[in-house]
Amino acid sequence: VAAVLALRRHHPRTRRHAITYAIWTSGVAGMAFDLLILFVFQVLYGFVYSMLGALMAGFMVGLYFGGHYGVGVAEEEAARRIFLFFEVKVLLLLPALFLIANALGAHIAVIPQAAVFGILFLFAATSGIGVGAQFPLAATLVSGRSSEGVAGPLYAADLMGGWLGGLVIAILTFPLWGLLGTVVLLIALKASSLFGLLVSVGEVKIHGSGAP
Repeated sequence: VAAVLALRRHHPRTRRHAITYAIWTSGVAGMAFDLLILFVFQVLYGFVYSMLGALMAGFMVGLYFGGHYGVGVAEEEAARRIFLFFEVKVLLLLPALFLIANALGAHIAVIPQAAVFGILFLFAATSGIGVGAQFPLAATLVSGRSSEGVAGPLYAADLMGGWLGGLVIAILTFPLWGLLGTVVLLIALKASSLFGLLVSVGEVKIHGSGAP
């Protein structure tokens, strides 16, 4: 996908497609963070049910604050820079999750359970902020002024990414490849959307009457 975007960087719809693809990959990553954090906790302690709601709540809190922040960015140039920042942040959080899980696993005998839960809760909230901020920023970039007429397709891309991420990670990649293999796949996916944004996000002005 990134290669296609690079080849079509001057096409008037390339920027819209790059942003929508980034939202789709963020939907995948968001569901991945949610599931993998739960899986990590379950692997470390053998149970998850009593903590499931609280860990998911951490991610949802992050989504709220990220979305609230993104809505407040109305200027297109600022939205472009911040969107790229959060794209990089989500990408970097993927290997960070693997490193944190390994560190916790190596010292699980000496780290209190409450501390492990706190670390994973904070990570869930941090990843939620990164994913949540991108949606309103993407709407600003695609429409220029408001999310009218673009929120639907972006939301559909986000939901489709979350649905596919939940399905594939839960029943395929994590059981077969483990945490490392799943994280590597997600890094490749998110890196492709970042590359597509870097080669297209500044190429076309899509706003007002000039929108395709």
